[in-house]
Amino acid sequence: MKKLILTGIWLLCGFLLPAQELEQNVEERLQTFFREYTTHTANIGTCKLDSFRIDFRKKKLLVYTNERFAYQPLRPETVDAIYRHLGQILPGPVNYFDLTVFADGKSIEELIPNLYRKGKKDKARLFGNLEYKGAPWVTRTSRPAGWKAGTSPCGKVTEIITSTT
Repeated sequence: MKKLILTGIWLLCGFLLPAQELEQNVEERLQTFFREYTTHTANIGTCKLDSFRIDFRKKKLLVYTNERFAYQPLRPETVDAIYRHLGQILPGPVNYFDLTVFADGKSIEELIPNLYRKGKKDKARLFGNLEYKGAPWVTRTSRPAGWKAGTSPCGKVTEIITSTT
């Protein structure tokens, strides 16, 4: 009975250790990538890896970076290049997982402006109904009070009584 238990523990440790080594290897490579990442379009400073999650069942790798990574102007070509480079530096089995990079709480594909998107546009970012019938948002501070009945500064007779106070 003791031999059976010891064999079970030995097999369990044999399966867990490579997974831990793989996660450490992935973490080192991701930290190096984000520490050395630079862009020529904007000075975003040094990016950092916040965390990552490997789901071996669904074959997914989720990478979370700090908000500085989202400061760069992202285009479809830039996003493709980031994913291509990350796919090249990741170790063997994780290399083939579905990779998603999150910056500032959103995937980097969502941070591409509608103007540069290929295919579907994000409807939430498009202007909707622009008719506004409420109070004006801006008032002239040089003349805070409106005209009373009489002549306007242009010399025209008005009968409109306005007040901005």
